[in-house]
Amino acid sequence: MRSQLKFYSLVLVVFIFWACSCEHPANTPAQHALDEVYRLVDEQNYRKMGFESVDELNRITLGEPIPVYFVGLNTLKEFDTSEDPRKLLNEPHEMFYPVLVDEQVRCSMGIKKTAGEWEVRNFGRPKLSRALAGVRNEHAESTGLSQSDYFSVEIPSMYLVFIGHYVDNKLMLTPVHDHEELGFVVGKTEPAEDVIVRIVESATDYKGPLSSTP
Repeated sequence: MRSQLKFYSLVLVVFIFWACSCEHPANTPAQHALDEVYRLVDEQNYRKMGFESVDELNRITLGEPIPVYFVGLNTLKEFDTSEDPRKLLNEPHEMFYPVLVDEQVRCSMGIKKTAGEWEVRNFGRPKLSRALAGVRNEHAESTGLSQSDYFSVEIPSMYLVFIGHYVDNKLMLTPVHDHEELGFVVGKTEPAEDVIVRIVESATDYKGPLSSTP
């Protein structure tokens, strides 16, 4: 009996060590930054930051982070659409953390990797935060996938934001905002190759934000 207890104790220790070692390195600065929110949010700016009251600060937590992949305009212009769209995704150097109050998204913080260190890049952006986390969460609920299976694909120069995931190793993209010109509908998932073809065609002659920019 004692030997069994020792065995299970050892398994538990190994599991805890594994769980801790698998934790993303951006989690620590994100948690530290969350502690600073009390200093950043006050009676004058709490609504702008996405909160419904200052009292909500007593109940804030971090949601499941979303890795962010950025794709540049020049990269799109040079991309051969006959190739695998996964080639557009390099290592994510930013993590998007939803800031929650009673499990409801209020805003977010961006943690960026700079010179090998993770640090806070931005805080707030309530509209984008709710849209991004909302699409991710709804899709996860409808498919049974884990929230950690998702990531964000952003094209800043064109103000395009997608939630991405894989199905049988195939990249799928779900728009976070409607874009009439490109035929994107919030929550409507499409294969990445179909999405990228339309974006690349638009990027070739792109000179400024689309008229449906959020």
